[in-house]
Amino acid sequence: MFLFLRCAARFIFNRLRRWLLPRLIARSRRIYPTIRSNVVRISATTVVKLGDADYLSGEAEATRYAAKHCPSIPIPRVHDFWVESNGDAKLIMDYVVGERLHMAWKRISKAQKLTLLRMLLRHIEALRSVPQPYGEGWIGSVSGGPTFDFCAFGDKLFGPFPNLSTYNDWRISTFSFFGDQHAGTAAQLEEIRSEMPDSQRVTFTHGDLTDRNILVQVLGDGPEDVVITAIIDWEQAGWRPEYWEKVKFYYNASGGDWGELGMKELFGEHGPELAREKELWLIQGAPR
Repeated sequence: MFLFLRCAARFIFNRLRRWLLPRLIARSRRIYPTIRSNVVRISATTVVKLGDADYLSGEAEATRYAAKHCPSIPIPRVHDFWVESNGDAKLIMDYVVGERLHMAWKRISKAQKLTLLRMLLRHIEALRSVPQPYGEGWIGSVSGGPTFDFCAFGDKLFGPFPNLSTYNDWRISTFSFFGDQHAGTAAQLEEIRSEMPDSQRVTFTHGDLTDRNILVQVLGDGPEDVVITAIIDWEQAGWRPEYWEKVKFYYNASGGDWGELGMKELFGEHGPELAREKELWLIQGAPR
């Protein structure tokens, strides 16, 4: 009975908050600092994210999934998600105290940077330890459907794929236009495909571990006086080849020593997978 009453109360509260949201947003823009143009703090403990239904639905389900299966990772709790009649989506999540890492990184010591990277490595390992629910080697979203990744296929949905071999065939096919225009490029694509292993591990992957998607607190000057308070923006998360987190980190790395230290501490050597992706980027130009 208690669980029923709690669920009923949450349902009523969410409906009331949806109805009041325009007023909450207008009020909050006056009293809280700006977070992002599409992220508004609407109370002391919650924010609303506004955006496209496909992206936000994927973020809502992946955020919930990651929080459930990786409780050691600091992830904002999802309170509510819905799509308006005009197609606009709203996602209500916890407000988390913290500063974006790309801002804190400029002033913290190297020892503190290494501490944060060790924490991030533990979180990556926690994600990779989640058992696959759809069969070994399966690639797609956490709900078992298609997914998206700006680096792999722009803003278009792709998949799911039953195994890595099928995914690799598709990955090369996305460059077929360039092969059709030039025989040498077609031969290069065939060679790249022949070098892509079809039996690598597939793991749960955040897919966008940039220094802008990591919130931290700096508590002092000591090496351990830093903590990751949240990892955010899970819309590109899903089941991917294990190397994909490294590829995305390299592609998204900003200037300075974030990219250099991160690659070394999180992923070690660049490896053949990254070299192949660089070849593919050169064929079409870097993803946008």
